[in-house]
Amino acid sequence: MSIRNLEWTKGAPERLEPGMVVLIDNCVLLVGNASPSGRLWGGQASEEDLATVDAWAWLVKPHTLEWIADMAKAHGVGR
Repeated sequence: MSIRNLEWTKGAPERLEPGMVVLIDNCVLLVGNASPSGRLWGGQASEEDLATVDAWAWLVKPHTLEWIADMAKAHGVGR
């Protein structure tokens, strides 16, 4: 999969969520364990932080992340 094939949206998302990738200064960053409040990189994603986001896309959509977590639980992965 190439990042060029993702459906990029210009500007910043309303909040950061796991499974997103963001483009900041030509660098692609994966949003991992963001909380529902949008925490990223060990701190709150402020409006100033989000203002630096040039574009964002879903690398893994939320329903797929949930399915992966369910499969891991069902098969005893991570015990």
